[in-house]
Amino acid sequence: MSPRPVVALVLAAGAARRLGRPKASLPLADGRAALDHVLDAAAGVVRAVVVAGHAPEEVERVLAARAARGEAAPAAACVVNARWALGRTTSIHAGLAALPPPGAGIAAPPPPGQGEPSPALDVLLWPVDVCLVGAGVVAHLLAARAGAPDADGWVPSHAGRRGHPVLLAPPLQAALRTLAEDAPARDAVRAAAAAGRLVHVEVDDPAVLWDVDTPADLARTLAEHARRRAGPRGAAPPRDPAAPGDPG
Repeated sequence: MSPRPVVALVLAAGAARRLGRPKASLPLADGRAALDHVLDAAAGVVRAVVVAGHAPEEVERVLAARAARGEAAPAAACVVNARWALGRTTSIHAGLAALPPPGAGIAAPPPPGQGEPSPALDVLLWPVDVCLVGAGVVAHLLAARAGAPDADGWVPSHAGRRGHPVLLAPPLQAALRTLAEDAPARDAVRAAAAAGRLVHVEVDDPAVLWDVDTPADLARTLAEHARRRAGPRGAAPPRDPAAPGDPG
């Protein structure tokens, strides 16, 4: 059986109160929005679902601009989570509920002689403010999945800390669907890890640990993005060692 198709689930619903502006449309050093960078890095997946909430017009604006530029990969749709203020898990629930149904014409054809495509999907769970991760990290996750296809999830790690995006097999998606709205997604991820069902994929890119919650975070992210555009990756922007790196 061929590998399950992958759909990116991008979380972009929060109010970003500490930052003071919507995260999805944040321009990076090249003028492109944070959401653009996430979708560019996820271009190899079959589809993307972007969950909006506080400022859905910002998500729609970025997606409309991508369409106007002819950037069709991956095909992306916006889903509005009316319960976004109750926490990130509500956005995960909304995104999982919006996934294409099994057999919705997105399964890649299997290689000759290798049977029918799987009707199930894997989900690449990606907060929109983890926006400096490149396509190479996605490739590492997919390679790890090929090496351990029976795992429930594959998570990028750097310096011993779990980061984003996280690739979720159907069992871990099911665990997330059953979480209470006020329970953090990391509870399901940690349970999978405790059961030996989570594969940690070591990557050399510390950006899997970086998010943008404050103006200081944004300034560091912009500086690092400018360094990366100028040439080989420079030194990592300093982060509070207590800053969260766990999925969720």
